[in-house]
Amino acid sequence: MKNNNIQSVVFLKKNGWTIRKAEKYLNDNNYKLTFYGKGVDKKFDNQLRYRQLAPSKFENYITLKKRNGILFIIGIK
Repeated sequence: MKNNNIQSVVFLKKNGWTIRKAEKYLNDNNYKLTFYGKGVDKKFDNQLRYRQLAPSKFENYITLKKRNGILFIIGIK
């Protein structure tokens, strides 16, 4: 999936996602591993969140959920 408006890619830990697996997925699919020098956002206990674009670029968001436990946060201008 490629979309110029993907603000974040989120991996749900309950679906077995680890930092290692998530970063392999991101790398294999040409997503960013870091955003302004920061990697995974560790403030969430149940997910691994990787920012792709600054949230200030968007007014609203929608979430696209995949069966494999990946959420794409898509920004709407």
